[in-house]
Amino acid sequence: MTFSVPIDVSTPTGPESTKLGDDRIRETKVSIVEFLNVEHDASQTDNKVTGTAYHTQVHLPEQSSAPTAVADTGIVYSKDSGGVTELFFKDSGGNEVQLTIGGKIQGTSIADDSVDEDTIQLNNDASLNSVDNAGTGTVDLIKADTSDQVEFGANLAALTMAGAIAMGANEITGLDDGDADGDAVHFGQWKVDNVAAAAVGAATESVTFPNGLIIKHGVESVVSGASDTVTFAYPFPGGILNAWVSYQTTGADGNECVYVRSLTVNDMIVQQIGITGSQNVSWLAIGY
Repeated sequence: MTFSVPIDVSTPTGPESTKLGDDRIRETKVSIVEFLNVEHDASQTDNKVTGTAYHTQVHLPEQSSAPTAVADTGIVYSKDSGGVTELFFKDSGGNEVQLTIGGKIQGTSIADDSVDEDTIQLNNDASLNSVDNAGTGTVDLIKADTSDQVEFGANLAALTMAGAIAMGANEITGLDDGDADGDAVHFGQWKVDNVAAAAVGAATESVTFPNGLIIKHGVESVVSGASDTVTFAYPFPGGILNAWVSYQTTGADGNECVYVRSLTVNDMIVQQIGITGSQNVSWLAIGY
């Protein structure tokens, strides 16, 4: 900044006439006010300083190195960091903390117990994110969406808490769900006829539960004294556990019988005896 009357500490000189003293006094006052106005409120009314003298801004020229620590004193200064002038603080013990980075508050400068959750919040539908592995972008971690539901980022593969509880693609480990393994709670999506989140209808054959259990059902027409193969529209991907069949109607003599003769992940063979003609048989199979 250029001042109209730069302060000249060498004036007035010894031989200078004393009658010029009032000029030098006025020049000194002008210089002081101009200096103050750089960072303070030194506004004037009728040539009198009436401003509050409070800081309006603070300019911290970039230092080539950190200043030397001073006892019982904290020092705020700016210094180069990655080609950008950033803000730093040094305490009386000589500990240096970088306060800003890339136009943001440096996260490591905030002590864990200084964050007040009542005053520091994310906006709705805004994600908490992290710098990506390449260091060139960010990855969304978690947010509360417009329906106030918690959403995890699309790239979130696993969530680990204190090294004991971990959430992966298909289960939560580290929790006891009461089953034999004692350490995993499984989760997934509801599927109807192998379509995620589809609605159940009259023609539905297969329902997949979030824990992976699959129930299939249907009706098959079976000729008396013969067998019929029920082919599953969507085979069990892991294995089949059991299956049951029963008549939709019964014969007059009550001596009819229908049963499952064989069972695979792809189909089941139903055998019927004791009733003349074809009968509709309801079937149910469970697997995973």
